[in-house]
Parts: sequence; C-alpha cells; structure tokens
Amino acid sequence: MHGNVSLSFARTIGNKFFSLKVKSFPLHGHPKAERLYAWMHDTDDPAKPKRHITILHIPPITSAIEAVRAVIIQEYREMSIYILKREEGKL
Repeated sequence: MHGNVSLSFARTIGNKFFSLKVKSFPLHGHPKAERLYAWMHDTDDPAKPKRHITILHIPPITSAIEAVRAVIIQEYREMSIYILKREEGKL
C-alpha cells in the first residue's frame, strides 16, 4: 500500500504480538471524506491469512487512532454476538 503513515504501533496483548502501520490516503471527489485510513493485519484463519481494512475520515472518525478504535469496537461487538448465539444454541 502506498500512502502516508499516520500511525505506527506495536503491542503485545496476552501471548499475541500486534504491529500496525495505518496509512492515510487522499480521496478526490468523495462527497463526504477528504481521505481514508487503511491497514492490514494477520488473522488466525489459514484460508484468509490477512485482513485489509479501510475507514473513511468522516466524524466521529477524525484520526488514524479513531479508525483503529472503531474497528476494535466493531470486532468486539461482533464477537460478543457470536458467543451469545453459540451459547444459546442458535449457531
């Protein structure tokens, strides 16, 4: 990916190491956003070993860190719903 690096960080959470480089890309002609944020990360799925993410710079997403936070919150919500459905026997 080409673009300006807006955020770069590495963390160890539990026994997993995370490293992200969030890039910012200018958008031309989009009615609401002047730029977008993009990054990719490894997954635990051998069929889809990498996940690519793009987020538009539209409030409340006003920075690279806000884009990452939004994705983390959404993934947490999706995982919580999945766990609840599994426990209720709906999967």
